[in-house]
Amino acid sequence: MTVSSDEELGRSQAELALKQFLSNGNYLPEILKDFHDQKDIFKLMHHLSGWNDREGWARDISWTEGQIYVIDLFLHFMARHGYTLQRSRAKQQFHSLEDKRARFEREEMESLKKLLESRRSAGKPGDMRAV
Repeated sequence: MTVSSDEELGRSQAELALKQFLSNGNYLPEILKDFHDQKDIFKLMHHLSGWNDREGWARDISWTEGQIYVIDLFLHFMARHGYTLQRSRAKQQFHSLEDKRARFEREEMESLKKLLESRRSAGKPGDMRAV
């Protein structure tokens, strides 16, 4: 069976449109489109899940490895095949990701502030090499 040039053109246009869709990150939900938002979400998940504890089943997976695998490999692969991640429409009382993220960021900033204050009170303002 031969393929007409119109069919070839149609396939190349479709492939180009798919490439553009994937490279623009249009398959990602709004909360994961920005790299910094992705980083925050994966750090939060890593911190709250407990799966990375010394005895946890994911103890050898860092939040950065998880982010790379999920965003750059898994979701990209699934999107190439027509699947996307989306917020559930089920009528449930879900936890608020935004609230947990904001609380985690406040706690991280508070920890950093305490660390800097302890360094300052030890007479080493600005010297962070030992940290």
